[in-house]
Amino acid sequence: MKLLSAAACVRTCPTREKCGAREDTRAAAKARGFVLFFLVLLGICSALAATHISAGDVSGAWTLSGSPYIIDGSVTVPKDQTLTIEPKVVVQFAGHYQFIVRGKLQTGDSDFKVHDKEMRVLFTTDLAKNPAGWGGLRFDNAHGECRLLDCDIEHAHATDEGTAAMGGAIYCENTNLAITNCSLHDNAASGAGGAMACVNSAPKLANVSISQNSSGGAGGGIYAAGGDVNLANVTVTENTGGGIAMTGGQLRLANCSLSENKGAEQGGGLKAGGCAVSIANATISKNEKGGVYLEGGTLSLANCSIHRNTGLDRGAGLFIKKAEVNLANTSVSDNAAGAVCALDNSEITLTNCSLETTAGRALDTDSTTTVTKINCRIKE
Repeated sequence: MKLLSAAACVRTCPTREKCGAREDTRAAAKARGFVLFFLVLLGICSALAATHISAGDVSGAWTLSGSPYIIDGSVTVPKDQTLTIEPKVVVQFAGHYQFIVRGKLQTGDSDFKVHDKEMRVLFTTDLAKNPAGWGGLRFDNAHGECRLLDCDIEHAHATDEGTAAMGGAIYCENTNLAITNCSLHDNAASGAGGAMACVNSAPKLANVSISQNSSGGAGGGIYAAGGDVNLANVTVTENTGGGIAMTGGQLRLANCSLSENKGAEQGGGLKAGGCAVSIANATISKNEKGGVYLEGGTLSLANCSIHRNTGLDRGAGLFIKKAEVNLANTSVSDNAAGAVCALDNSEITLTNCSLETTAGRALDTDSTTTVTKINCRIKE
């Protein structure tokens, strides 16, 4: 009998294809097992990489290697202590916990020359697991060099009573706070200041976006009482409860946009009472309940556009009571009902301005109001 070689046997074996298929199945199973093992190992490593922070005092440095930082209770930066948070760090709150600052908090790296979203520190929570949100950043008589640089702050809710109901993302009292290259969005307060509330403070905001926040009181975007508030290159848009509201103190805006905010009452874009308000190179547009409302105090607008605001039957662009107002090189047009309304012993000076309306009056005054017009175009 002729014996076949091993190779010939393989070539002529009727089960060769089945054997090959079994080998392929074994190889695929090994590959799947390796992938599963790798994913499990990756998950374990990710879990080990997270840094859990218990309730209590915090200071020192939070680094990218320790991120994400899981906050398991309300934390405080004590007086005379400093906490720095590196770029790209994620700070995630496991419950409705506050981040209280009485010392110094600084985020980001001021040495970076280019600031982009990839470098931002993120303050957040998982709303699926924590629908109540977290308690926000609370600056209480904090250090004068507190700095929020390159931050995204989201899903913070101020829902308690008194001042604890104010300032969804940020509340500052007697604090000088610098906020630069940041975004405050999707925050809420049951009181005033959906994104931010300031009491007797001097915050400086530059290159900041404040959007889609809400409040149960005034200022869906920002609320301030007293102090000296400065905004430069800031957009305040799509907030519920109005864009900005302030009582007392001084408010200065430069190169800002207040648009598509929904006011609960007059002053959908800006509502101010007893303030010294200065606005330059700003656009105030498409706000519900009017563009600007001022009662008492002074208002200066230069090189501004106020247009397409709605929700009032007079003075939908600018409504003034008991105030001294100067408008220069400013256009007020296409507002739903009236451009400018000035009442109750107001004094208004218009220089190189254009007031136009298709409904109501372009310049609506009563007998107690003094008006000075220089080189203006007023079209009913």
